[in-house]
Amino acid sequence: MSRPRSYLLWALALALSASRTAAAPAAELPFPSRSPYAVVSQWVGLTNITVRYTTPAVGGRPIWGSVIKPGTVWLVGDGAAPTIAFSRDVFLGEAAVPAGTYALLAVPSRGDWTIILNRETRLWRADSRTPSLDVARVTVHAETTAPRERLAFVFSDFTDDRATMDLEWATVRVRIPIGLRTAEQVAASMQSLDTAWQANAEAARYMLEKKKLDAGLRYANQSLALRETWYGMWIKASLLAARGDYPSARAAAERSYQLGQAAGAEFTLEGTVKESLAAWSAPGQHLPSPVASSETSPAPWQDRSERTRRAHRAGQPRVATAPVLSGSALLVDGDQEPFPAPSERQVEARRPETARPTGAAFSRVIKHGRPDLQRCYQRALRQDPTLSAAKVTISINVGTTGRVTNVALAPPLPTGTLESCLKDAVSRWAFPPSPVAYETQVPLALSGRL
Repeated sequence: MSRPRSYLLWALALALSASRTAAAPAAELPFPSRSPYAVVSQWVGLTNITVRYTTPAVGGRPIWGSVIKPGTVWLVGDGAAPTIAFSRDVFLGEAAVPAGTYALLAVPSRGDWTIILNRETRLWRADSRTPSLDVARVTVHAETTAPRERLAFVFSDFTDDRATMDLEWATVRVRIPIGLRTAEQVAASMQSLDTAWQANAEAARYMLEKKKLDAGLRYANQSLALRETWYGMWIKASLLAARGDYPSARAAAERSYQLGQAAGAEFTLEGTVKESLAAWSAPGQHLPSPVASSETSPAPWQDRSERTRRAHRAGQPRVATAPVLSGSALLVDGDQEPFPAPSERQVEARRPETARPTGAAFSRVIKHGRPDLQRCYQRALRQDPTLSAAKVTISINVGTTGRVTNVALAPPLPTGTLESCLKDAVSRWAFPPSPVAYETQVPLALSGRL
């Protein structure tokens, strides 16, 4: 007897469903990790500190002296050693630690622990650690605390200049001291902001020289927005005059003259500004912008009285004393000049009116750059406290725009880090513009302790 067609279709569907069920893989069942990963991050001053670690549980075990052996290196946690990352340079205890990421290890004991930072960030076994890659070690005291089931890192106390990071597990706590360089970093940022106007003014002057007047005016306005100075206003006046907008150029020059009078001795272009004011107010008698001066014309940063004084003393020997750089101060005599290079002396003997800027102008540049040189030396002393006294001569090549084109040190310094830092600092100095490129030398005596 034949079965109904609907029954046959139902039986076929049931068979297909059973075959699919049998072929499907078994679903993965999720289970909690025995040592979950954790991340703790804290901003301290201007520095972010981030620790990534595992959180094993006590689980009724005798941890200290049994699971963790005293006197042996321990990869803190379960599995790979935790990592700690610093966004800026810090101190671990007294040891300087550059910004970066490090493995964090410990040598526990019943009294004092040793905390170690190592450059190798993927450590799965304590015996695979390379001790030469340790960047810092600090001794901390272990203290008894309330029971904590799972291992944890906690920032228990911090200010702008220091932080205390606690490592806690079972009934033990160790406090890890971290020092910050917040005050130094804020000072550096403020100095960078303080000199930003000058960088924009020099960029405006460079654009004036290249006859890119619109770009030059943008840089000049940026400089004046950061700080209204006679120099930045004079560059703007020169750009406006180069465009043929003499009424606006005269207004800017008048403001430059007012600011220059308030600046006193720093107003080194007083004669030029006065001449321009007179020329730009007389139809058909327009003074060319300073960068258009010929090689034989007076240096634009000197007024007539200064040029007269230089003409009288041309060829006279000059005496210079090497500035002294110590761990706490850089001493520079503002009335004395750097040693001129032989090529520079030849230029002065042949054409005094186109020689380099005056000693006072150089002294201002060196005085302004002194903190950068001091920081280089202090950083070198932190890395190598045995760094002894040394004498070095910095040779500086300066282009017509006042930009440093090359920096060389003789003799080479024993630490490449210090030499690189000094070269980088000097390369950012901005000298007054000159009709000719020239070379000058600045002798330094490095000595001091931190």
